[in-house]
Amino acid sequence: MRVLHYADVEAGLDSPERAGRLATVLREEGGDDPVVTDGGDTLAPGVLGLSTKGKHALAFQDAVSPAVATFGNHDFDHGRTAAREVTWESPARYVTGNVMEGGQPFGDAAPWTIVDRADGALGVVGITDPDASVPDSLAVEDPIRAVRTAVSELRDHGVRAVLVLAHAGDDVVRTVARQQGVDAIAAGHVHRVGRERVSGTPIVRPGVNGEVVWELDFDGERVTTDDHDVERAVVDESVAEILQAERYRVGLEDTVGYLEEPLVRDTAKRLVGRERAGSLVATAYREGASADVGVLDTLAIREGPRLSGTVSRGDVVGLVPFAAPLCRIEVSGRTLSRLLRESVVTDDRAARGPGAYACWLQVAGATLGVADDGTVESVRVDGEPIDGNRDYVVGTNTYVLGSDEFPAVDRRHLLAQGDDQYEAVVALFEQGRTSGIPDGFVEPV
Repeated sequence: MRVLHYADVEAGLDSPERAGRLATVLREEGGDDPVVTDGGDTLAPGVLGLSTKGKHALAFQDAVSPAVATFGNHDFDHGRTAAREVTWESPARYVTGNVMEGGQPFGDAAPWTIVDRADGALGVVGITDPDASVPDSLAVEDPIRAVRTAVSELRDHGVRAVLVLAHAGDDVVRTVARQQGVDAIAAGHVHRVGRERVSGTPIVRPGVNGEVVWELDFDGERVTTDDHDVERAVVDESVAEILQAERYRVGLEDTVGYLEEPLVRDTAKRLVGRERAGSLVATAYREGASADVGVLDTLAIREGPRLSGTVSRGDVVGLVPFAAPLCRIEVSGRTLSRLLRESVVTDDRAARGPGAYACWLQVAGATLGVADDGTVESVRVDGEPIDGNRDYVVGTNTYVLGSDEFPAVDRRHLLAQGDDQYEAVVALFEQGRTSGIPDGFVEPV
């Protein structure tokens, strides 16, 4: 029995060629009749999903026929109704043991399912990380308890093996791996390609945007794993043509500007506040809100290819493909100083970056002097120290206002909301104002 696992396809479906290669791998690898599994974040974030409410993913799922899928946190980006409709229309059986609505698994999902093949029955459990950004209207219960309950019930049904689809971070996934009765974990949520064993249980992660497909072989006493590189696969033209036609239909191929200097998304540089892409989006927020300072959450900027030369609407929206309004807020100088200082973190979030700290906001209009250990030595707005006795206008988004990651600000500071935040980035390109953007906002001290 073999499983082919993908997860976090996200913006991979915005690239018809990438999606076509991924479809080929899922159709042609894994031997006869493999069990294809979807680890979540297939409906979003991505540019096409903003127009289709995630339903563009159904064309891909119809092509690759996943047997089982679970929910990623971004699968709810377009709202519960849209997520529920895709769940009903998908060829996959959705499973979740811990994303609940009204005391039941969301969207008519099951807590677990059994997939029968000629060589045995595979039990599949689905879980989502409670710390992920699932809507507050849904209850995300203890994933470890959900796995224990499902394993017990599946073993009573005599399954040959139990696979956990875990859209979750490392701590949750590794704890699940230590549970008795779990044979393998096909994970998502963390955007890296990798595999490891914890307490003998294999864990695989396929990265983001369709980087690899993991194959799990349950035929021997020990589950073995192998990765299939999507980049080298032949494009499935039938899938590519459907998605390309959809891009034209919603205007994603329209030209919006030109870049004389390539724009490269570099997560490591962004996390230390020295990346031009982060500064560009923050500048768009600042100008779009007519503000003194622009800020956005660092993880809002999605991975993707570098942009250069003629740039399309889809290219630009793909930098921050979230339907969140651009917000204009007013804060005191003391509050602004607190917001910017607290955005340089040295806790466990710093492990995502290359050094002792991570910048949890991207900033325009202000500079931070930061020591190697993450100590913020200075904060300046337009080259001048922040005046604690005056008010400042800040352009940001609703996530920053609503997240407990940025406790200095909330909706009490809101002056106005505008169009979806990515429209400000498109406007920056359309106005030809992308030159001279600085390479970051952090100055080493």
